[in-house]
Amino acid sequence: MICVLVIVSLIAGIAYYQLGYIYTCKLNNGGLKHKDVAKNILQTCNYATNTAFSLAHWLFAFSYFVLSQQMELTANNLPLDTYDCRLNTLNIVVCVFNVVVPAISWIYYAHEELKLGDMFNQILQASLILSCILLAWAMRRMMRFFGAVDHMLPNKVIMGLHIVAYVLLVAVNFAQFVTWNYVSPEAFEVTTVVTLVVYFFCTLIWGFIINTIVTKIETATKKLESESSDATLADLTASFFDQSQLERMDSEIEDGSPGAQVRVDLFEKGSVPDGVIATLFEQVD
Repeated sequence: MICVLVIVSLIAGIAYYQLGYIYTCKLNNGGLKHKDVAKNILQTCNYATNTAFSLAHWLFAFSYFVLSQQMELTANNLPLDTYDCRLNTLNIVVCVFNVVVPAISWIYYAHEELKLGDMFNQILQASLILSCILLAWAMRRMMRFFGAVDHMLPNKVIMGLHIVAYVLLVAVNFAQFVTWNYVSPEAFEVTTVVTLVVYFFCTLIWGFIINTIVTKIETATKKLESESSDATLADLTASFFDQSQLERMDSEIEDGSPGAQVRVDLFEKGSVPDGVIATLFEQVD
């Protein structure tokens, strides 16, 4: 879903800037026909860009936050669904916000209320700021959770790329708003070029992160498949040991006897949460 939203945002953004350039050229040359239709097409592209972009970044950060919440609940021996109602409510509210606010901006632009349209475009940035805060909070909780695990170290480069991408997006959007409303058109043009470069850079970061997560998931899945042939070892073990011997072996593992190795997996191997954890944290021997 997140990847689809990012692709929709990119395609709609490209269409918006290209059609906007054509619209401006024809408007200045006096060759523009069906002005209202052209404006509606432009605003449709703008709406699709803003909505898909904000939803994608919100869902990405929210998924991290939910994952960190599950870790914290596990650490406190609480059910994983303890805060499901609150989290679902928060997710629904922010998603509706990301859909409704660009629609209001679209309406104002259609009535040529440019100032109000710009204002609601900037109000939409609240979702991106909230996503950035939620993402940083989630990573902090994950680091605290794995802080007690000796063989798990945070991948600071990957974590830093997450935060840098979100902060840059917030910064360039704010810079565009300031130059458009309070500085000169020339400054706004420069800021727009910088914004496009930053968006391209952040898209590369997103692609790198998602590719890393998917690679980790595929690696874990292949490992599980290669180990599936060993599933019959439990039956073979049962044929060699009677029930009392098996119970004694289990008790030795629970007591932490020398040589007994106990591994606790929070999430199913090969799942998305497992891929995220494997991306954010490095396992060392």
